[in-house]
Amino acid sequence: MINVLCFLQSTLDLQAYYVATVPLAMYVGSFITSFAMKPLNKVLGRKLTFILGGIIGISGCLWITFCTKDDENVKYYVYFATSLIGIGGSTMMVTSLSLVNYFTTFFII
Repeated sequence: MINVLCFLQSTLDLQAYYVATVPLAMYVGSFITSFAMKPLNKVLGRKLTFILGGIIGISGCLWITFCTKDDENVKYYVYFATSLIGIGGSTMMVTSLSLVNYFTTFFII
């Protein structure tokens, strides 16, 4: 999170307004995604869901990598890229917690 905030102010020279609203977009994306994890795990399985979350997170990171302050739409790109990072992070975290729960109950018996 700190890296995103430093990136917004140092590299892209965005206003202080974006320091508050961009993390909000990341958190909202991850919050909404967390509700879709149970049905997604049933349809795709845990492994594919985890891989999908990683792909979504990496795509958000790659999108941010190519953002430059010369682009006139960078203010909008940052919101979408950080939302992708939030969605990917939430997907991977919820899926990994469900895997840990599965393995601990399986091996404790």
